Amino acid sequence: MNLTTGWHPDPQNPDSERWWDGQRWGEQTRPNAAAAISPADRRYRANLIAALVASAGIIIGSLGPWANFFAFTKNGTEGDGIITLVLGAVATALLFVRFSREGNTKAALRWIAPAMGVICLVMAIYDLFEVSSITSEFFGETVGVQIGWGLWLLLLSSAVLCLTSSSISRRPANL
Repeated sequence: MNLTTGWHPDPQNPDSERWWDGQRWGEQTRPNAAAAISPADRRYRANLIAALVASAGIIIGSLGPWANFFAFTKNGTEGDGIITLVLGAVATALLFVRFSREGNTKAALRWIAPAMGVICLVMAIYDLFEVSSITSEFFGETVGVQIGWGLWLLLLSSAVLCLTSSSISRRPANL
C-alpha cells in the first residue's frame, strides 16, 4: 500500500477510521469524521448559510432600483432602503458571528436576525404596494411605474431570512 502514516478509512468498517503506521493497520479506530455529522447538523449549517446569503441579498436589494418609469429609476437608498440596508448589514454580522462560534450565542442574540428579516419583509411589502399604486398620465394614457429588481430581491431575501434564521434560532445553544 502507498498510504502515508495517519488516519484512513477503515477497510473493514466504512463508518470508522483506522490508524496506518506506514506498514500495517493498527488496532486504534475512531469514528469517521465525515460520517459523524448528523442530519440535524447538516440542516442547521445549510440554513445558516442560506440566512447569510439572504442577508447579503437584503443589502444588494436595498442598493438596487426599487422603481422604474421609462428611463428613470429610483433606488432604495432614496427612501426606506437605508433602513433595510442597515438591518441587512447587522443581520449579516450577527449571522457571521453565529457561524464562526458554531451556534454558541446568547439566546437574545439568536432572535435578532429573524426580527430584522420580519421588519425588512414588512417594509418591502409596504413599498411594493406603494410603488405599484403610482400612476401617471402620458399622452392621455394611464401609465404605471414598474417595480425594480432591487425591491423584488429585498422582498424575496427578507422572506428567506425570516424562515432560515428562525429555523436556526430554535436550535439549542449546546448543539
